[in-house]
Amino acid sequence: MKRPRRGDGSRSGSSYAVTLLTPIQRGAEARLAEHLRGLGIGAESPLARLPSVHFARWLMIDQLRSDWPGAPSPPPRLNSQYLLFTASLTAPGPREAERLPGAFLDELRTRIPAAADAIWGHCVGYPGTSEPEAFVRYLAASQLETSLFHVGYADVTVDEVRHALGVRDKLVAFARDHQGQQDMAELQRAYLGESATWSP
Repeated sequence: MKRPRRGDGSRSGSSYAVTLLTPIQRGAEARLAEHLRGLGIGAESPLARLPSVHFARWLMIDQLRSDWPGAPSPPPRLNSQYLLFTASLTAPGPREAERLPGAFLDELRTRIPAAADAIWGHCVGYPGTSEPEAFVRYLAASQLETSLFHVGYADVTVDEVRHALGVRDKLVAFARDHQGQQDMAELQRAYLGESATWSP
């Protein structure tokens, strides 16, 4: 029986779940929280410049919940607040997927260096994007293993999802625009003509 490798719980086909947990410098918590609140959403987010990312977010953890049955007693206390970063991504192919998560961590450095420095710059020991190897090593050391990662379509890239959603929207528009059309031959001609333009 093949033994699982480190990172296998974070992997599903060409998809990968990244979870990073880094301690925030004392006294920097309010500035980091304000910066995170000011990040754009959608196309304005720095995460939109990462082509492999389906979903990602940063959030701050200031305390652990202890109001559940079986919680440790006394409740554990954090020595500092932590920055949690999670991302669900898909590499464009199996060869690129084998290079995850290192290739993605390097992509953070090269594609959104200003955002990475502005955010992780509030964290203890952060070396900055100007030191490529140290940057990747720092984030890799903060990675938490994912034990259960489920993705609906493990080998479907962000671009393929966007394309499929675009085709769906065009089909919905076609159905709306041709609702009530009685001439089935004309409807078929219109569908064949329009649908031919929906994919490159």
